[in-house]
Amino acid sequence: MESTLSLLEVVCQGLIRYPRLELQVKCTSLNVIGDEVIRYPLAVKNYNDLRAENIQTPHLLVIVVVPEQLDNWLTQSQQELCLKYCGYWVSLRGKSIELL
Repeated sequence: MESTLSLLEVVCQGLIRYPRLELQVKCTSLNVIGDEVIRYPLAVKNYNDLRAENIQTPHLLVIVVVPEQLDNWLTQSQQELCLKYCGYWVSLRGKSIELL
């Protein structure tokens, strides 16, 4: 996976400590958003890794859509951090090979 997000430790009796979430994060300025789907070219190896069912840690695909001009994507000051456009996530666990 390209990025790993570790959630905060949960200290409660009976709950799992140190939960993990694996993210594969992709960034694009391409027009990938359709009416009800996002179409992003993903290597077969990456798709197969994300759709695996024999894993303990959940794996998610995150597509971050940014403006064509990256100078317009991020503004930062002492008061704020502003990222333009959106990020979308999906779990492909157990999805069919036929989506290729």
